Amino acid sequence: MFQTIDAHGLSVPQPLRYAAVQIDLRAKIMRSGMLIQKDILDFKATRGQRGSALIVSLVMLLLMTLVGVASMQGTILQERMAGNLRDREMAFEATETALRVGEEWAVANVPAAMNEELLVSPETWDGSEPSGTVADLDDQLSADPAFHVVWQGEVCPPGADFRTPCRDILAVTARGQGGSDTTTVVIQSRVMP
Repeated sequence: MFQTIDAHGLSVPQPLRYAAVQIDLRAKIMRSGMLIQKDILDFKATRGQRGSALIVSLVMLLLMTLVGVASMQGTILQERMAGNLRDREMAFEATETALRVGEEWAVANVPAAMNEELLVSPETWDGSEPSGTVADLDDQLSADPAFHVVWQGEVCPPGADFRTPCRDILAVTARGQGGSDTTTVVIQSRVMP
């Protein structure tokens, strides 16, 4: 340990040298009438705070990154939802168009509809063996919408005699897809021509 001699000629150990210098500086400042903040003279206090600003700024940066990532995930989810909704609307519009075309075809072709086979499950119909399709409706669709018309029977007015004709009931099932193969809409209606 080094020994230093202070202003009064006394031997001062090295660790106490800073305290002696600090006391000596304060005495000189008080004599000259100048006011200086205590933190400027207190070397140990400034030395103890080094690095804390770095840690605080890194924590703040981490929090800002987490907020940014969370907002990006929310935005991406909203984009997907909007795209899926648009795809579903395209499929629904294509199916409605096919249903209207199918209803018109059913009214004009009742005998042909009587020969068609019933669909086992209209809601799961895959579009195979349709009565007709609506070709080139929209280039964005993954497949042309199709319709299936089948005769379901006759309905006679209540209290009618044998001279009153009965009316045929035709089921028209339409199927359309959106921009992707996974978006499918099936609609069914009944027509009495």
